[in-house]
Amino acid sequence: MRRPRIFLDANILVDAQIRDIFFTIAEARLIELRWSNEVLNETRNVLTNQRGIEPARVDYLISTIDAAFPKSNVVAAKITLLPVALPDADDLHVLSAAVNADCDLLVTNNLRDFPDGAVAPFGLLTGH
Repeated sequence: MRRPRIFLDANILVDAQIRDIFFTIAEARLIELRWSNEVLNETRNVLTNQRGIEPARVDYLISTIDAAFPKSNVVAAKITLLPVALPDADDLHVLSAAVNADCDLLVTNNLRDFPDGAVAPFGLLTGH
């Protein structure tokens, strides 16, 4: 039986405590994590531009995440954008990456941007 596959949105990755909980569960091999380069770039932008963390520290964090979970990054070239309308069109890449990665759950703090009517047809659940 395959472990639950969970896509983490950038707003989850920027929160160190929540991020570390998911990483700990994944390291215990209870779940599989997924994200995309776009999500990592959003994470990088929030941490440096909004939270004021030194870019070198953020780059180190991102490279450490990639090294620790080498199979988690959904390759952008393999992501097909879905023909669905979301309240925030900028989030289409998140939903598309989660669906293309065959995820079971999309974890985000912006549930309003991923309404059930747009997400459910792809067999994906959302949560925070």
